[in-house]
Amino acid sequence: MRKLIPALLLIWHGPATAAVLATGSAPAVPWLRLVLSLLFCVAMAWAAIALLRRYQRHGSVVRLGDLLGKSALPAPARLKILETRRASQHGDLCLAELDGEVYFLALTSSGVTVLNRAVPVEMLPAGDEA
Repeated sequence: MRKLIPALLLIWHGPATAAVLATGSAPAVPWLRLVLSLLFCVAMAWAAIALLRRYQRHGSVVRLGDLLGKSALPAPARLKILETRRASQHGDLCLAELDGEVYFLALTSSGVTVLNRAVPVEMLPAGDEA
């Protein structure tokens, strides 16, 4: 009896439920919106190509600042890492210079601690070292 019920379900087929869905009318396609979207995308691609060709300089990389009219000159470096040493498995000691002032830092997993703020190198008397 258990095998008979699935077999009867396979043999007996009623009206397809998909027929109800297929009898409706086709959805309206917004042709004007599709054509305008396509034209907008083509115009944006053309503008990007025109900008890249205009600012391309003998194979060099075009920077966003160049395209926007901003100067692409790098800012002067304010921070220099003078020396770094491993103090332990979890910490480093670092000698850094920021705006002409030298800092002695301890770097650990919990954060950074300023151990000493040294006198700028230019202000030391001749023969003295920090």
